[in-house]
Order: sequence, then structure tokens, then C-alpha cells
Amino acid sequence: MMKSKLVVLLILLLSFSLGFPIYAQQQTDNNKTTEEKESNEAKLKANRVKYKKKENIRIAIGDVTLDYKENHVTSNRLKMYSENNILIFTENVKLKRPNETITSNMIQLNLDQDQLVAQDNVVLDTTKAGEELHLTSEYLKLWLESDDMLARKNVHMDYKGQEIRGEALEYNANDEEMIITEQAEIKEEDEWIQSDRIVVDLETGSIDATGQVKMEFEVEE
Repeated sequence: MMKSKLVVLLILLLSFSLGFPIYAQQQTDNNKTTEEKESNEAKLKANRVKYKKKENIRIAIGDVTLDYKENHVTSNRLKMYSENNILIFTENVKLKRPNETITSNMIQLNLDQDQLVAQDNVVLDTTKAGEELHLTSEYLKLWLESDDMLARKNVHMDYKGQEIRGEALEYNANDEEMIITEQAEIKEEDEWIQSDRIVVDLETGSIDATGQVKMEFEVEE
């Protein structure tokens, strides 16, 4: 029984590496070097894999593990859409990449556009501007190449001793700037700020709050 399982697993690994996600690239560019092709290969492990030929969809079920470039993903289920290189992980999803971990109930990876979308009980642990950042929300979108970020709904973030809340948070990696909107709040030690829009410069630590600003702070006597 053990030998049979290992053989099946090996076949799955080989077929997946050869057929996805470099399916489209192989059709359009057959002149790539072996090293370039190997860098695009993905390796999949699962208890069961089904292939729907008509829709060109692969479905992996049970103890799913996927390694692609620097991404290591585990989940209970995975749907792979080969035509547009989209992977949808569901149920107990965890993604690890350099200096970053994301857990949620659903993660979608768009390999062609280098985008990641996580939904439902999202937890992100990463680093920004050299500092640790912990974020929770119901929706999170990452642009993997630019490192930009968008979080929505019940956003709560801890960063450099600041507790940040809001319904929407945007991060611009080029400017190292965060914009919190919709019931935006920042709390740090004995200071508290609430407004419609708060901009935080991660490099300098400066805060710019606009729109119905409320603030509480300690006055030294």
C-alpha cells in the first residue's frame, strides 16, 4: 500500500510540473532555457487529484501542499484553472513566502498578474520598512511584484507600537505610506486619534489625519 501511494504521488508531481502553470508559456515560447522553465514549475502533493478535461481544471483534495517559486501553500482543497493560471485554495489555507505568512479560509493566486487575494478571517504577518507588521481583516489583496497592499472590512493592524483600525487600508510600497479610511483610528500609548482619513508615513512615522478629527492625549504638567 505504501509503495502504491508513493508511485501515485510521483506521477502527480511530474504531470503537474510539466503541465501547470507553464502551460501557456510553453505554447507561446518554446525557446526558453531549461533554467527559466524550471523556475516556473510547481510541485503539488495531495491525497487526491481530479482532472476535468473539458474545463481544463484540476482539483486537489486533502492535505494539499503546493510549492511555486518562493510560495509554499497548504490547504484542504485547491482548484487550478490552467487556461488563465489561477489557483484557488480553500479551507484552512496557509501561505508562506519570504518574510511573510498569510492564513485565511480562501486564497486566490493569479500567476499571470502576480496578484494574491485572501478572504474570510485573514491574518497577515509580514515586515514593512524593516519593522514587523501584524494585520487582520476580512479581505486582503497583494500585488506581489510591487508589494502594494489593500485590506478591507474590520481591518486591525499592529505596527511599531501603534494599534491601527479602519474599514479600509491601502499600502503604497514605493512611498512607504499607509492610508486608513472609514472609521480610521490610531492608538499609541496614551494618545488616540480618530478621523475619516489617516495617512501614516512608515519611514518617518509622521501622521496626517483629516476629516472629523478627534484626539485624546496626555498633557504634561
